[in-house]
Amino acid sequence: MRPTPSPRPPGPLRRLAVATAALSAAALLLTNVMVWNQARSMVTLVEGAPPPGDPLRLSTGEKLRLVWSGATLPKPRAPRTAAEAGLDAVPVELQPLGGPKLWAEHVRTPAPKGTLVLLHGYLGTGAQLHELAAWAAAQGWDSLLIDQRAHGRSAGTQTSIGRLEAWDAAAGVEWAQQRPGPVVVYGFSMGAAAAIGGAARAGARPQALILEGVYARMTEAVAWRVELMGLPSGLLSPWLCAAGSLVLQTNMLAQAPEDDAAQVSIPTLLLHGEDDSRAPPSAGARLRARLRGPAALVVLPDTGHQVGLRSAPAPWTEAVGRTLAQAAADPEAPGP
Repeated sequence: MRPTPSPRPPGPLRRLAVATAALSAAALLLTNVMVWNQARSMVTLVEGAPPPGDPLRLSTGEKLRLVWSGATLPKPRAPRTAAEAGLDAVPVELQPLGGPKLWAEHVRTPAPKGTLVLLHGYLGTGAQLHELAAWAAAQGWDSLLIDQRAHGRSAGTQTSIGRLEAWDAAAGVEWAQQRPGPVVVYGFSMGAAAAIGGAARAGARPQALILEGVYARMTEAVAWRVELMGLPSGLLSPWLCAAGSLVLQTNMLAQAPEDDAAQVSIPTLLLHGEDDSRAPPSAGARLRARLRGPAALVVLPDTGHQVGLRSAPAPWTEAVGRTLAQAAADPEAPGP
């Protein structure tokens, strides 16, 4: 009986293939951990955390740590209320469907033409729009300044950067519709995404929408942050959105105001800064092309990703004033 031959040791090519597979699996695991950390840090706002440093001024070691673990973002707090800023304002509590309680302020005028619901941007608060509320009051419009979920004085620790905030916008519209006159919703950046999402997915029916600095798709908005860290955005941006979907238990890959636009027939004004790299005018053009109702796009000169009331007051006030006047002239359409 012949002895059984002992197995031959693996050759160099096989050993190389095994080592390559092991290294690839380890790299994939580490990348998934990094992406999870980044996604969690983008949507989780921590009470009392110190503000993160400017990524452009960090050392190489600090940037590597930031890439691995993500920045700890503080829950934003308003430096003062609208009442403390000199406006005639009283606090209001809102309860969006399925969301945390929201803190808001009702800025009052003696004989309001209607109510302007104001929605701030990511990592902002209602205080971001005090100047806009003061301008609206001078035009005879009440305002409802809302701190969206996880921002300012509102409850919650997680933000979906516009997706679930659609129900925050809807809660504001529902409150405003209990008052006389038309309701118009203004949103900046994240707030603009919430505003059109509220009309498309959460049942809000104001007389008009004013969307300033709105992104077209969440993956594109995330790409800007990825590129700021010096990383390739083509793969990492959708990867981050997928991880964010797991953190928030909602489909962040599907967050797309341009898709919401296809469900909206409300008259809509789109405002974009000509120098805005986060939400360029081309994003507004894509939304305008898909909106089912009257839509206008105004590009503001010498304006980046910011509220144009200060940087381009003449075209901003002309466009917004016209939209408010049209809503006041026809307060029953489209309405609830």
